[in-house]
Amino acid sequence: MIIMPFGEECLTSMLIDSKFEILSLRKYALPFDYIGHSFLDKIIKLITTKKYELTKNDFILQKKPKLLNDNKYYFVDKNYGFCYWHEKGYLHNNINHYHNDLDNIICKFNKRYNRMFKLLNSDDKKIFISINHYLKQFNNEYDDKNIIKQNNILNNYVDNYIFIAVNYTTKTFINNNLYHYYIDSPIIENNIKESKNIYKNNIITHLPHIIKSHISTS
Repeated sequence: MIIMPFGEECLTSMLIDSKFEILSLRKYALPFDYIGHSFLDKIIKLITTKKYELTKNDFILQKKPKLLNDNKYYFVDKNYGFCYWHEKGYLHNNINHYHNDLDNIICKFNKRYNRMFKLLNSDDKKIFISINHYLKQFNNEYDDKNIIKQNNILNNYVDNYIFIAVNYTTKTFINNNLYHYYIDSPIIENNIKESKNIYKNNIITHLPHIIKSHISTS
């Protein structure tokens, strides 16, 4: 069985990573592990290409959003907006100064993309897991129709899977092979940091049980 994180929060990868002692389901590195701004619609769009190979021309250097309080520059895939915030950060944004580091990132993530597409094309059962970006939830930006639309697109390119999606809408429902769960969490007005900490703890409390129940019935 293949377990694959599909963004949009780093928490998605953390839940299945044995080093955090929650679930030990991460068997190999994949391209959306701990990647900032790995929004679901961008992931699905990339999957429809059936192959993706990074080059130096695909990268720019950008700072993190001000909310994250980090003045360093990080590599960003300008085609899809994926932010490599868990890689090395830099004090200056001249990308030509860091070509050796960029070569290493390109090599590492091209291997991950190749691995992902091989897994997607395999006959093995797949479980995709995605948690809606917290900022959307904090701002009450839910979209009932889009999560179904994204799964319908995915269904045209991948066989033998179930998709566990969390908090893309305020409803818990099943739609074909999409299993959407809403895990409620209080929002502290004007305090996104504390609200997200509470939310993170609620996800860690409830989502592992959901994942394990799907594994046991697959």
